[in-house]
Amino acid sequence: MSKNKNLKWNHKHLLDVDSLTNFEYSTIFNLADKYNKILNSKKNIKKTLNNVNIFNLFYEPSTRTRASFELAGKLLGANVINIASNISATQKGESLVNTVKTINAMYSDIIILRHQDSGAAYLASQNTNTSVINAGDGSHAHPTQALTDSYTLLKKFNSLKNIKITMVGDIKHSRVARSNIILLTKLGAKITLCGPKVLIPKSFGSKSGEKPNWLNFKNINIEHNLKKAIKDTDVIMALRMQTERQHSKNIPSLSEYAKKYQITNHHLSTVKKNCLLMHPGPVNEGVEISKEVAESSLSQIEEQVSNGVVIRMAILELIYLNK
Repeated sequence: MSKNKNLKWNHKHLLDVDSLTNFEYSTIFNLADKYNKILNSKKNIKKTLNNVNIFNLFYEPSTRTRASFELAGKLLGANVINIASNISATQKGESLVNTVKTINAMYSDIIILRHQDSGAAYLASQNTNTSVINAGDGSHAHPTQALTDSYTLLKKFNSLKNIKITMVGDIKHSRVARSNIILLTKLGAKITLCGPKVLIPKSFGSKSGEKPNWLNFKNINIEHNLKKAIKDTDVIMALRMQTERQHSKNIPSLSEYAKKYQITNHHLSTVKKNCLLMHPGPVNEGVEISKEVAESSLSQIEEQVSNGVVIRMAILELIYLNK
């Protein structure tokens, strides 16, 4: 299929958000808007990916990301093949590189990769002719979740310039936090990081091995006191405790964490009237946020899930039709 010149896109892969320009973000969001309107109107969707072969290769558990990529592909007419590592040849010792090469030989067009190791998506992209979309690699990056979150906020605020966003939780091990920090600051938001000191690193790794300090970001503030952190904020973004990546005991217990950092109705009563609550999921009710908060009128959690489908539709179309 020939390149679609109407869509401004020059990337074979989507590995993180840092390689994208603001114009390319807008291209994704505008296409997502198009699909959002079509889905809400129940109109037929043009099968732009008819007979395209998409492989979901997931080495870690996933509900939202995996299902939304599968649905996005099928809505656009693609053939979607799901491969879970626990029932694949990886159980027999096959490496990621060999698995990717095997999929490459199966007439694949796009590989969607979720892996426990940071940098896995980059490694995969270097060993296949197939386009690779990073669906989360270790604590490194989760570009489609960050794009989903920004899109969700842009539908509420129109512009993110000077919008105050407080991220609460395990910043250190969160790929969602890292990708969101990069994208949201590019879009002009002001970020406050809140959590225990041991869960907020002074720097984060990048694909080139550099470790920029948070202080290099002019729009980032660090506040360990939750009450102070959410005062005057426009958005609270709660993050899941990444217990599977915490190789050392960073906090005494989840209950101790919840005492200081769980978002409750009490906290919502002290913030701006129209302050929004977000969580990338899965939500651990009673740890990061209370059940009442998750189901409150300020919660954008379900909208994030819905928006994840149209964002991934946009990305799949852009990757395939313009590679």
